[in-house]
Amino acid sequence: MSATSYLMDDSGTWRLDPAYASLDLSEKSAMSYWQGMIFSKITAARHLGIPWLANVDDMRSKGQLQTNVRTKSRGDLVGRDKDDAYHVIEAKGRSQRVEAGLIQHAKDQAAEISSINHSIPATTSACISKLWKCPIEVLLDDPPADGNEKIKLSFEDDQFWSWYYSGITKHIKEYSINPFLESFPAKVKLPSDYIWVLLSDWLDTPWRRYPHPDFRGSILIGLPNQIIKFPSAAREYTSVEANSFKFENSESLFIASDHVALARVEF
Repeated sequence: MSATSYLMDDSGTWRLDPAYASLDLSEKSAMSYWQGMIFSKITAARHLGIPWLANVDDMRSKGQLQTNVRTKSRGDLVGRDKDDAYHVIEAKGRSQRVEAGLIQHAKDQAAEISSINHSIPATTSACISKLWKCPIEVLLDDPPADGNEKIKLSFEDDQFWSWYYSGITKHIKEYSINPFLESFPAKVKLPSDYIWVLLSDWLDTPWRRYPHPDFRGSILIGLPNQIIKFPSAAREYTSVEANSFKFENSESLFIASDHVALARVEF
């Protein structure tokens, strides 16, 4: 969420916010890193059909992923598609022109991972976000490339799904506004199998502290209750109700391929 603070909409496209220029070099580097991750996630979902991406370093630091080689010279992200095939992406974000050799280096890093849970990755891609462009451009390049380490990754199936949904489920369990919605229904019809929280400055504040007029024009983020209870259910989950709603309310309700929903609501 913090990375989006320095992105702005420009006639339906993304570009860097002018405030980005005021950051110091270390802040720009951190922001470029996270923005590279954001655009890799979006690109993987839209163009490779990969709804779920996990950060290898974070999973490993939490003991949820094992590797036969301890090195950072490998892809940042491990993905799964709806056919249960694995994918690897090395994400890069640059606020200035891409330096010579960066694309090849990123391709080589992605190709370092030779197997995931004993399966060969279906794709190993470099994803370079050119943040200085207006609009921002993203280059997605699937090797062949040279990988030398032949790194093998492994994790329990449930650990992957638990990691992916851990952030959103934590907030939803603590700050669900579904009891509020039962008393003050939104003008936009929302899927009943979803649990909702506010995506706003009040994210860390219990809904009950605010009277309902404060929610007018708010954006909600939601997830099916079944996935909150059992994250691994995401792989085969189908919400017929949600699918019908997203066409009926296409301007007010968006449901991503990983089942996370955003809704613009009024009461």
